[in-house]
Amino acid sequence: MFHLRLFLICVCFLDCAALSRAWGGDVDANPTEALVSLAQGPEAPPAAKLKGPFLQLQWLRLTGEAPCPKRAVEQGNGPGALKPAAGLGPLRMAKVQEAHEDRKTTVVGGEPSPPLSADEKARLQAWFDAKPKLRDRFLMAVNAAEDDMPNAARVALALHEKFPKDSEALENLLLAFAVVWDDEVILRFLNAMGVPELISKPVTVCTMEEAFGWYVNNQAKLCPGFKAMPWRLLTYVASDTTLLSEREWILKKYGTCRPNLGTVYSEIEYDMSKIRDGKGKLAGHEYTLANLKQYGGVCRDQAYYARAVCRAFGLPAYMAGGVSNAGGGHFWVGWVLNDGAQGYQLHSHGRYQDQKYFTARIIDPQSGWFILDCFVGIEARGMSEEESYEDADLYYRVSEENAAALPAQARVNLLIAAVRKNPYCRPAWLALGDATAAGDLPRASAEAQWQYLQTKFKEYPDFTFSMLGKFSKIFKTPLEKLNFYEATSRIFQGLRRPDLVAKLRIEEIDMCVAENRKDLAVQVALAAVKESAGEGAEGAALAKRAVELLREMGQPQLAIKPLQDALNMMPKTNYRGPSPHWIMVAELLRDLCKDTGDVKKADALQGEIEHIKKTAVGH
Repeated sequence: MFHLRLFLICVCFLDCAALSRAWGGDVDANPTEALVSLAQGPEAPPAAKLKGPFLQLQWLRLTGEAPCPKRAVEQGNGPGALKPAAGLGPLRMAKVQEAHEDRKTTVVGGEPSPPLSADEKARLQAWFDAKPKLRDRFLMAVNAAEDDMPNAARVALALHEKFPKDSEALENLLLAFAVVWDDEVILRFLNAMGVPELISKPVTVCTMEEAFGWYVNNQAKLCPGFKAMPWRLLTYVASDTTLLSEREWILKKYGTCRPNLGTVYSEIEYDMSKIRDGKGKLAGHEYTLANLKQYGGVCRDQAYYARAVCRAFGLPAYMAGGVSNAGGGHFWVGWVLNDGAQGYQLHSHGRYQDQKYFTARIIDPQSGWFILDCFVGIEARGMSEEESYEDADLYYRVSEENAAALPAQARVNLLIAAVRKNPYCRPAWLALGDATAAGDLPRASAEAQWQYLQTKFKEYPDFTFSMLGKFSKIFKTPLEKLNFYEATSRIFQGLRRPDLVAKLRIEEIDMCVAENRKDLAVQVALAAVKESAGEGAEGAALAKRAVELLREMGQPQLAIKPLQDALNMMPKTNYRGPSPHWIMVAELLRDLCKDTGDVKKADALQGEIEHIKKTAVGH
């Protein structure tokens, strides 16, 4: 036993030495120290210089010889925690700070897997020795903060050994499977989320090998450019757990891929009876694609159907759920296409503008994090120049993983290098925003980054808004900050995003209060309520904040006319019943009328509220 252990240790040492030489590193060097040393120059080093020690570090993490970055996790058993679908097993849920909105969200995942065995390491080593380019791509793809690294290696190894030739031809898909199927709990939750029929009972899904084999066996029928599609986009394909029988039904019905495939959403007849009883015409029938086509369903069924059809043909697709300005829930489908000269673009169907469904949350297949669906569009744009995106991601990860050891300026250099390399590297922007808020950038540099961001993200106002509070720290006086907010609000107004205008106004009011300029805050609040208080949850929250401020100032009567104007333009009901946002604003106005002595109007409002609540049930 002693000799066997000694032999394995020697093999491991020789393997690490060989890999270090292959990446141009020093066998005796600590790769983390090498990364920190390289990053501490007056400017960010070329990405190629960072890549060698970073790959060496990733290998050591994979083999258990270096620690991985950890994220704090807790079991999801508390109030408000997500509940696992039947048969999912234990869920690991992390409460994290959601960087794009500065509020907490939930990460879903299973229990960590055991380290790689000696046999697994040897098989992996032999494969990687034969395919060094694949080795490097794999080590760049796995993210120690998001992936179960040993399991990702097991997935890649298993698929390689079962499909030796095809896994080489579909290398990008192999990488996508490795970072997605490393945690099947995320997959099951992702595919069942939003569909009660899939959550209420255990559901049979395909195996990893069956899922990969589907794309191997149907390559001729997949979307154009499938093999070359970046692995990050293919995670939205690899995450499909639809049974092969269902996929065969799709293939038989639709034949081949087409660019507007997501529009099959509208082929599912809308069943109003399902709104009333929760079961609809599908009741008593198995939840299959064929039955959805025959019996119909509601928007979530339409989105589920369209997502399955898109992914069967290799189109990255997801189903998204959001809330309209009337407070009603809705689902639509999104998918990514290569639009030629424009690169990869996000498309959607079922996202009805007249209902003002502004955005939605989906689960990122790799990390299990909840993200805004528009972020898929940002990543798709970035993937149009995949090589530069990989370099940008490397800069970001070196900066993030070595934050404690790097001077602030060195971190900033890396982050600026990342967004200049590829402007759609969203994580780098988030970190750069944090650095700006912390005062790590000189004002001139920070203003230049803000202008650059606005130029590149015109199509993604949600992301611009997420950076607003961070970059507002550039400005020091209340009037400078006010002008900054006003200029940005005009951008959101031009893009017809009144929900973002309402959220911006709340930030603007709070900024004025924090700067001891309540006089300015009152001016902003009065104009804002009239402008945006009728716009969904954000507008209702704005109305509440404005009323709170005016009460503090002893001027509540000033809010009555703007609130009445807002109430007049708000939808009173949604498809399920009363609009909670209309009710909230109406109650605010009722209470103001009481406080200012207009009892007659207060009573009239109360009567209208009661009437809407009574007559709109089951609307």
